[in-house]
Amino acid sequence: MSTTHADAAWKKLRDAKLKTRDSLIPAQYRIPDINAKAHASVLNDIEFIATLLTREERTITGCSATVCARWIASGKWTSVRVGVPVSIKDNINIAGPDSSVGFISPKLTHIRLQT
Repeated sequence: MSTTHADAAWKKLRDAKLKTRDSLIPAQYRIPDINAKAHASVLNDIEFIATLLTREERTITGCSATVCARWIASGKWTSVRVGVPVSIKDNINIAGPDSSVGFISPKLTHIRLQT
């Protein structure tokens, strides 16, 4: 398999996996036109993220854990509204869903495309 063919096959597989992943994200959690916003102006990461959040969300994310805990305890905020940032990495393979274990590479010696 030539490098060009391998690259095309890898990109096709990658695109299919991304489409499958994206289809599992409920519409209310999708950020519309994120690429257009990202390229519309030069912003640092914090400024860009701030354009996606409400005023209340910016206040919450700008507070320390101690302040958040105090405001939850006082009833000003609820633990549901504040939420707890969680990052889950698929380092453990389980039956069913594909997992990338955090790695992606175009340098594959064998690609099996599912049809």
